[in-house]
Amino acid sequence: MNRCACVLLALGSAHCGHVTIPVAPPITAPFSERAAYFQQYRTRTRVRQIDSRAVIDLPMTAGLQLRNGLYVSRPSDLLPAIDPLSRTAELARASAQRERVANALRAGGYGSVAAGGLIVLLGYAVAGRADTAVTGVGVGVAVFGFALGFSSDFVDRPPREEVQECFEGYDAALQQRVGIAVRRQQREAAEPTDDAAR
Repeated sequence: MNRCACVLLALGSAHCGHVTIPVAPPITAPFSERAAYFQQYRTRTRVRQIDSRAVIDLPMTAGLQLRNGLYVSRPSDLLPAIDPLSRTAELARASAQRERVANALRAGGYGSVAAGGLIVLLGYAVAGRADTAVTGVGVGVAVFGFALGFSSDFVDRPPREEVQECFEGYDAALQQRVGIAVRRQQREAAEPTDDAAR
């Protein structure tokens, strides 16, 4: 029983890392509000890493460090801040869908492991000793649960090109959402201008 609890805790703690970005103000909001949002939630740096799944070890954008200090590692977390019609939003929604499927697999896995453990315990309680058939069924159900839980990692892992494209298109999609224009030559130091007024 203690082993099952430890495994469930280990599986559950491995899937954290979401951040909450508030919904961007609408394009009809005052420019000062949109500009403040843009300055706070635009990209400070792109975090790059070597993707161990790639045949050639090329660095890829693994996350974004925003100006306000938030670190975003999941494309789906960007949805409240980006233009819903952008390619970035399309990729982020696909990532969110993968996460929902993976979460369903994890929940099914946790339930199956718990059911398998319960079957084994009931076998002991009813028979008063280890019943090999009941124990075999319980262990089989638990193993099926582990397989579901571990398969969720493969479902939840988006293609590296999609992650790269989503993170690299974030600032442009954020600009579209809040109606802000920034001169290309001075992206770091530039003050935003009201693109919605044009």
